[in-house]
Amino acid sequence: YCADQSYPLHLFSNLTDPGLREQIQNYFDAQGDCPVVDSPEEYSYYFERAFSSPGDRSKYIAKQTLGMQLTYGHKVMGVLMRNAHLNLIFTTNFDKAFENVASSHFQKLESWYAADLDSADNGIKFFQTNKRPLIVKLHGDYFSDKIKNTTDELQIQDKKLRDILSISLDTNGLCVMGYSGRDKSIMDVLHESIKKASSFSNGLFWFIRSGSQPLPEVQSLIIAAKANGKQAEIIEIETFDTAWGDIIKGFDNISQDDLESLNQHYHRINHQPLPDVGKKYPLLRLNAIPILEYPATARLYKCNAGNTKDVKDHITKSKTEILAIRKLAGIVGFGPDSDFKDTFKDYGDYDTDLFQITEKD
Repeated sequence: YCADQSYPLHLFSNLTDPGLREQIQNYFDAQGDCPVVDSPEEYSYYFERAFSSPGDRSKYIAKQTLGMQLTYGHKVMGVLMRNAHLNLIFTTNFDKAFENVASSHFQKLESWYAADLDSADNGIKFFQTNKRPLIVKLHGDYFSDKIKNTTDELQIQDKKLRDILSISLDTNGLCVMGYSGRDKSIMDVLHESIKKASSFSNGLFWFIRSGSQPLPEVQSLIIAAKANGKQAEIIEIETFDTAWGDIIKGFDNISQDDLESLNQHYHRINHQPLPDVGKKYPLLRLNAIPILEYPATARLYKCNAGNTKDVKDHITKSKTEILAIRKLAGIVGFGPDSDFKDTFKDYGDYDTDLFQITEKD
């Protein structure tokens, strides 16, 4: 968008701003040939349009993942891997997060393996010999020349890695977290596996962020799984970290040392809903910092003033540092007499007095 419109990138750095997002979306919607919002092709279409060559895409992803830190959720996964509770991980991410998790919990490199598009054969051998844990990077690694991230590339997903996923589903359940379900090649594997009588023996659980909606492709997968007699659920979670924090509570054989190590730097943040707008005094309520003491009086400037907005406009124009609002008795606030006089001189005659502050104020 910035390239087409000759805008500097920094003007659109905050893409959490709904106004900016709408502006960009309206531009591409007007072109008529772009994917609609939240369509399965949307991500890969724009990614390929912005970075036309595989090399540029790899460099961009490498830059975005540089210096990535392990989160609490990753660390929980590492503990579960070491305790043989998490043996197979399939990821569409390009970063090294899961490899870093494994290397931090296993002293020997041969104790685990990460298979990507360049090492699919070794991944199959590791899987067939029942060695665990195994990490399968379905879309490749950002160091790989075969990185998969556009629509055409995703349609020819490396079959060997998909075979590992397909075979594993014959005797295991599947938990999906942080994956949208946009690429058809992987979703086709899941749909085909659902048709097998013995597949998803421990269920299919698709985790989504609270308040969000899964793609229609995901909803149809869950419906199809249930129709084939599988346990299949969509589960809402707060975040990746809080979800894994809850999951590990279900294991009773995790050592105290592991739990203490996890909790050492863990601070859980809960999203508390804001209360409804109050209609009783005091109008200003601070539930984080108690107000222990407040001024008993304020300056009362009796004059023929306008409303509070008019008063504040006068203060802005005068460039003084007084603080004032409009009350029935006049202008009430704090500041030197001289500043009040200069700021509100066009209101005409005035009297000054003290205004007694009560709890209602």
